[in-house]
Amino acid sequence: MSNLRFVLSVTNDDNDYQIEQAASAQAAARMLRVSVDIVNANNDAIEQSQQILKAIQTSTADNRPAAILVEPLGTALPQAACAAMHLCANEAPLSDSQKRLLDRAIHKTPNCPEL
Repeated sequence: MSNLRFVLSVTNDDNDYQIEQAASAQAAARMLRVSVDIVNANNDAIEQSQQILKAIQTSTADNRPAAILVEPLGTALPQAACAAMHLCANEAPLSDSQKRLLDRAIHKTPNCPEL
């Protein structure tokens, strides 16, 4: 059996909290005899996304991460979610209860216009 591998994505490496998270992950990995790759996003959400994608795409069956742990940075994903929900509302056949749930989700999404 191959060694388990984990990826930890931290937001930066210039504050005590992030430094401690990385150190704790490394200590736990040593104790459990698994590997952990720590990637630093440098406070950049796009860089963080690219690092995570690279960890997935460049892995092989033998070294694929068992898990990816992420402390997410701010992201544009609420806008993508809003666009997807509006597309669904306009294109998909939805029951009344599904429409109500979708409307509530749209209402909770920041800066997402009502249907």
